This record gives sequence, C-alpha cells and structure tokens, in this order.
Amino acid sequence: MSAITVIYTTTGFVLAADSLQVGSDGSRDLSAQKIFPAGDPDSTNMAYGLAGTVRIISDETGETQIDFLPEMKMLMEQLVNRQMRGGLLALMNAVAGTLQGRLQHILDTDNSFVLPPTPGKSTGDGSPDSIVSLLFCGYPSSGTPEFGAVTLMHQSQKLLEPVVQTFALGLGGLQGFVSKTIADGLFNPASQSYHHKGLRRYRTFSQEIPAARSLDDALELAMAYFAACNDPQVRKLDEGHCDSVGGNIVAATITPTGKFQWISSAKIHSFAEKFRVP
Repeated sequence: MSAITVIYTTTGFVLAADSLQVGSDGSRDLSAQKIFPAGDPDSTNMAYGLAGTVRIISDETGETQIDFLPEMKMLMEQLVNRQMRGGLLALMNAVAGTLQGRLQHILDTDNSFVLPPTPGKSTGDGSPDSIVSLLFCGYPSSGTPEFGAVTLMHQSQKLLEPVVQTFALGLGGLQGFVSKTIADGLFNPASQSYHHKGLRRYRTFSQEIPAARSLDDALELAMAYFAACNDPQVRKLDEGHCDSVGGNIVAATITPTGKFQWISSAKIHSFAEKFRVP
C-alpha cells in the first residue's frame, strides 16, 4: 500500500503522495503519479488518490488487463459534475459501483484474469484481499470539507462488496493511507511508538498547535512523515508499509476558493531538506 497523506486545515487540504508503484507482476515504477484533480484542475475543488494494485497485468501475456489510472480519469470526468450535488458519499458510491462492475465483467469474460492479493500480504491466510483503494478529499457540495475512501476487495477470487466510508476530519492532523504505527510515533504521545528515539528529529514542527496550522505547516507535516518512512531506523517499525514508499513526493492543495493547485517541486524540496538525514 502506498503512502498518501491528507492534512486538513482551516484554509484547505494538503494532499501528498510518493511515486513508487508496484504492478501485480512485481514491477516497480518510481515515477508514478498517485494524486489527481477530480475533473478540470482549473475549476474543481476535489482531489483523489490511488493506492494498492493500480495496474493488473496478465501472468500469461504480460499485457495490462486493467489500469485504474485511466479508468478513474475517465470516470471522474463523467461523474464529478453529475454526482457532486449529492456530496462525497454519492460520488464514492457511483465510483465504487462502476469499478466493481468493470472488474466483474473482466472476471466473467477473461479466464486468465486473476485478482491480486493485498500488496505486501502473506499469501494463503484466507482473509479478504484489498485490490485498490481510492481516497477522496475536498469540497464536493456547499463548500463543506469532506474526506473519504473506497476499497475494492475480493476473497478467493470472488469480489466482495466495496467498502465505502467517510471520515471525520482531524484539524491539523495527519490522515490518509499511512502507517498507524509511524503516524502515532510522530503525533500521538500516548502511543508506544512515540518513544522511538529515531522519530524525535521528525517532530520539530513550526506550529505545534494542530488547529493553528497553515497549509505550509501541513506540507511540513507531510514531508516529516515521508522522511521518517525513508529513515532506516524508523522503517523497522513498519517495514511492509515503508517498502511501498519511494521516489519523489508530489503534493497539492485543495481550497474552497483557490480550487486544486499543485505545489511546486522546489517548495516540496525545501521542506524535505529540513528532515533530510545527513
């Protein structure tokens, strides 16, 4: 599972992701894009991200059988204006239903199609497998901030009902597809991992009060998290998650008035330098 961070502030969201993508055949791409504007970036104030097995590749032919990146781009262009009035839950249900139908059609018509296990999971334990997870955040209706996710799952090659859920927003805190152990180690003094000495250098935040954090403060938090995941001392806390994180970081802001805006690579680099291990 990739790392996609979501940090909500009083002025908007900061969404950030790494660029490592692992295909169902084990191939590794360090230039993958995982976060996107929902529709036209000049007019939308919604964003989404993808984690998990984004591309399913045939073991027999080596050809791509489904790629969720173009599937989602086309789907969001079709749905974002039509479903936005119903709020985030309506949009996510429409996305889940459409993608589930697409997977079922391939299963019914292509005998070589094999649904992948959860990335990084030990095989054969009989538990459900996560295929791909989709994260959504922004202001889908009436300027109200919302955050939610869709997960497509299967068990023994039979599709399960998609998991569609919204989440309460934690002002100035780290949310998204992240390692709970590492996130708690950075932000939760009550957690056991908070006392891990390797995490101390990543807790030097400019603004310690979550509710007072700005968009720049939120970017700083995101970069602290990604830097921690790449620290050899810290990654031992959650090797499975950290192994799925790599490459450059891409980030964007979503605000009620400024819409979706990419954050420059120069600005991301300047924040990353603060946490760079010598």
